[in-house]
Amino acid sequence: MTPNTTAIHSHHKRIAAGALLIGVLTLVAKLFVAGREVAIAWRYGVSSTVDAYQLAITATTWVPMILAGVMTSVLVPRLVSLQRRGEDRQRFMAELNGSVLVLGIALTALTWLAAPYAATLLASPANPKTLQLTAELTAEMAPIALLMIMSGYFSARLQSRERYGYSVTEAVPAFAIALFVVASWAGADTWPLVVGTLVGYILQVAVLGGLVERGDRPLGRVRLRHRSDEWKTLRGSFLLMILGQLLIATSIPTDQAFAARLGEGAVATLGYANRIIGLFSGIGTIVVARALLPVLSEAVADGHLVLGQRHASQWALLLGGAATVGSAVVWVIAPDLVRIMFERGAFTAEASAEVTTVLRFGLLQLPFYFAGIALVQWISASGRYGALFAIAFVALVVKIVMNLLLIHPFGLAGLMAATATMYAVSFLGQLAFVMRKND
Repeated sequence: MTPNTTAIHSHHKRIAAGALLIGVLTLVAKLFVAGREVAIAWRYGVSSTVDAYQLAITATTWVPMILAGVMTSVLVPRLVSLQRRGEDRQRFMAELNGSVLVLGIALTALTWLAAPYAATLLASPANPKTLQLTAELTAEMAPIALLMIMSGYFSARLQSRERYGYSVTEAVPAFAIALFVVASWAGADTWPLVVGTLVGYILQVAVLGGLVERGDRPLGRVRLRHRSDEWKTLRGSFLLMILGQLLIATSIPTDQAFAARLGEGAVATLGYANRIIGLFSGIGTIVVARALLPVLSEAVADGHLVLGQRHASQWALLLGGAATVGSAVVWVIAPDLVRIMFERGAFTAEASAEVTTVLRFGLLQLPFYFAGIALVQWISASGRYGALFAIAFVALVVKIVMNLLLIHPFGLAGLMAATATMYAVSFLGQLAFVMRKND
């Protein structure tokens, strides 16, 4: 049965209303994230301490972030389709609770054991101080792995019910880190960064767990056995999405590894520029993707495939155009933006100029990134994870090749240009797949 015009407009209204709510809450959270970066820049500047902390954060959060993204892409459509079931859903949720808990604990242990190797892989051997400090910080912050897995899981459950209030909880870790860093009794040592990070993620998990428990479908029991029929297809979906996300996420530590060989402070400079880029790209991922995925998943569950494809294409066009205009504006104000955010304390005017140059090249990725958000949500909602994996593989190969070609003549700016190329290739692949499915 073809949906009527009212149904089409209803879907757009739900997406827009959800995006508006998420946008307001995300803006609040991003302000706290910006405050965290200001605090770190004021206390530590561009130094080996910030290099080591950012490398350790990458080592401890890289895999959990991938798995959290996978849980969102795979679980939200599945949970939407399960909302009409009773006993089957309860049994599956209990088994899912147990699986997520075991995964988080195992990942924490693995992170702690692999800390020295991760530090050697990411940090430059030419800077033994940064190398040793990265290993120490990675081991100390290993519990972040479990905390991020739990946060991602709780967030996916809330997103599937279109309960978007959880978006503001992303401010909690940033606030805790900033609080410990700027405290009068905190010096230039690393312990405020470590303690603030751990306390912040613990509080975030507690808040998210409380939000899930207060809903009409509470947390449920914990079972370690897999008896539900849902696991027959879910395992394959998880595997394909994990592989795809691993490929795309590899660009983060790859860039840091390239940057670490450019000298002291290079990783920090790249990190500050990426933090600003992340403030914008994160808004798109959080706001639009979270609002789109449940609605598109419902369209798939109801058999309205043509409708879902059309809506995804319309949102891709809208987001890509808006990101192009926004990137041009940020390009113009980039020097003032960097100076206002970071230039104080140990962060000098020279550091501002370096970050500004890298930031401007990083802005090239945003139009492709934003346009791809809507297409990825539709491909995920329709369960075509193999296509996402193939596109990610090609994009990563292009990224590595461009890194090798551009880093020597352009330095950190070359890494950013390579990232823009990667997202352009990803978008073109996603668009080609969606258009082919429309034939």
